[in-house]
Amino acid sequence: MSVAVRPVVLIVDDEVDNILILRDFFKDDGYQIIFARDGQRAIEMAMSQRVDLVLLDVSLPMMDGFQVCERLKSLPDFAVVPVLFLTSRTDAPAEERGFRVGGVDYIHKPFTPRLVRARVQTHLTLKAQHDRLAALAHADALTGLPNRAVFDQRVEDALLRRASDELVAMLFVDLDDFRTLNSERGAAAGDAVLLAVAQRLQRSIDPSGTVARFGSDEFVILLPAVPTAAAARKYAEQVCQQLCEPLMLDGESLSLGASVGIALAPDHGETASTLRRHADLAMYRAKWAGKRRWLMYSSDMA
Repeated sequence: MSVAVRPVVLIVDDEVDNILILRDFFKDDGYQIIFARDGQRAIEMAMSQRVDLVLLDVSLPMMDGFQVCERLKSLPDFAVVPVLFLTSRTDAPAEERGFRVGGVDYIHKPFTPRLVRARVQTHLTLKAQHDRLAALAHADALTGLPNRAVFDQRVEDALLRRASDELVAMLFVDLDDFRTLNSERGAAAGDAVLLAVAQRLQRSIDPSGTVARFGSDEFVILLPAVPTAAAARKYAEQVCQQLCEPLMLDGESLSLGASVGIALAPDHGETASTLRRHADLAMYRAKWAGKRRWLMYSSDMA
């Protein structure tokens, strides 16, 4: 059972009384309330933990709220976090500046509890909707694994960070006889098998690796820091063994197996597209050689 994540609301105000008043407004809303009394501390907190919404006083010591908002909006992934200004000012130039630096709303002092809660809830709902859409844009709809674009970017990042004594390994995995199963059992059965395979592959890697769904029954795996080619071969063998283990479908035990191709950087290419092409070629050779096996790419496969 998934656990609901409590929205994190950061209150930034140099007056303790204002912080306590605002915190009391939200006591029944289930938010996690954190606070800072100056802009620098707010920025440090935003850099070190998740923040879903900011209530930001305009009048702060050292750095005013507009400057703080500009700094917050420059942080990675903070562009979509709503910033609501707290102020007693009502002049149009000040409000215009707030929107220009990235604020989404103004809450005027003295605070009205129902208005504050309604505005905060509205902007948290909008952010949650954005987060769900962003997740869908970067994930495979069936398995929840990263999609091709995300995978390629992670490969390129791994190639840039690769230490001179390490290899970047890419594995191309194609299920054996999946199309026959999908044709005979139907799409629902095929989806169940793909989901089970995705979960097995996800469990097989450490946190630094990435598994992505590439096509109908094709998966790709990134190992960003492999010490030797032998280590990559050993992992590919383990993947083959895991995917040959039976899985249950409608009370019946099935075993499909998989063909796996391996390509290593820098030996077999130094871009995501080159490594993927070479791993794909090695996978096809493994399939032609009898399936349920792995092969390392070599130049005679081109």
